[in-house]
Amino acid sequence: MRYLIDFYSLLCLFLISVGKIFIFVHVDSLVFAAFFISLTGSMFTMLIKHNHCHLTIFRAAPLNYIMDNWLNVLPVTSTSSVKIVHNINHHDAVNDENIDWVSTKRFEKRGNLVGCILYVLTAPYLTVIKKSEWLSKNKNRRIFKYNLLENIMLIITVILLGLISFKAVLIVIILPAMALQFVLALVNYLQHFDTKDRNSNDIYWKWFNFLFFNVGYHNRHHDYPSLHWSLLSKDTK
Repeated sequence: MRYLIDFYSLLCLFLISVGKIFIFVHVDSLVFAAFFISLTGSMFTMLIKHNHCHLTIFRAAPLNYIMDNWLNVLPVTSTSSVKIVHNINHHDAVNDENIDWVSTKRFEKRGNLVGCILYVLTAPYLTVIKKSEWLSKNKNRRIFKYNLLENIMLIITVILLGLISFKAVLIVIILPAMALQFVLALVNYLQHFDTKDRNSNDIYWKWFNFLFFNVGYHNRHHDYPSLHWSLLSKDTK
């Protein structure tokens, strides 16, 4: 492990995993609560996945491969997809209206509220389309093959779990995974709307950043994307 603070990341993943298994087993008595609990767990998982995509938690490749799959199963999204959409496109474009696949600037012109609603509703679809186009042009890259492998493993996992309980898979896995894409779009809009040049909206509340892996220091993260999340602060240079 590169940084001991990532025991916090592993603890969160363990608790999320236990929680998802519990609501999967007891979905009949929880139903709507199961959906929201699962969605919340997926949101936390995506924060950890985001950090892991920028700087792997472990130094050893086999351990990171295991971590990739753990981070894939919980929110039902592939690590390679995050790297393509976020690391490769977003961090290079940083909300540039012409090259960022899901730039908020195209929607801000309609007003913050209307723009936000339209963005949240359309960004997930745009992401899928643009990522598919990128993959079709980069079939010789290793990440293309890794993305294919990850998605096949995810589909097999969902099918196997569906054989146990289709209702549980629908409420605990499929519907939260779909809703997660809209939540991620909302978060991205809030981080980047009404900003100039390559800037982002920051949140400096200490309790917020302690709980959410310093995600509030978004400008510093864009300046130093490979810097471990625990080292970020508003004074990072």
